[in-house]
Amino acid sequence: MGAISIQSTRALVIPLAMLGILVHLTPVRAGMYGSNVVELTSENFKALVIDSSSTWLVKFYAPWCGHCQQSAPAFSKAAKKLEGIAKLGVVNGDDQKDLSSKYGIRGFPSIKIFKGEGKKERRPSDYTGERTASAFAKHVKYVMPSYIARI
Repeated sequence: MGAISIQSTRALVIPLAMLGILVHLTPVRAGMYGSNVVELTSENFKALVIDSSSTWLVKFYAPWCGHCQQSAPAFSKAAKKLEGIAKLGVVNGDDQKDLSSKYGIRGFPSIKIFKGEGKKERRPSDYTGERTASAFAKHVKYVMPSYIARI
């Protein structure tokens, strides 16, 4: 069976709508952030972010949010800039309401930084800076823990 195209979907939806049958199409969002950004869920958040020693910049977003969509390219670009230095992830706040609630998300997009090791150090801080790739990258590098010891 072949793939369903936008054209074939429209061809099916229009006759169904004329019959009074409502069809809800969910837009494809898989590629919105690119391959360098990790999709975080309730199932993988603890293992990937909380139990990690890596610095994470986590964006809580909603698919319908215009500001989230506008900042997606900058977030993806920052992920490429920070590859091997820090990790960037996204949480769909509509689908992962438990994570949004746990971290006090009241609006989208909300961006949090998780850094350090241990429970106390892994508490997130809010990112309130500019929504540009260079600002994301600069701030992450600034807040990253330093493991260099002076002797």
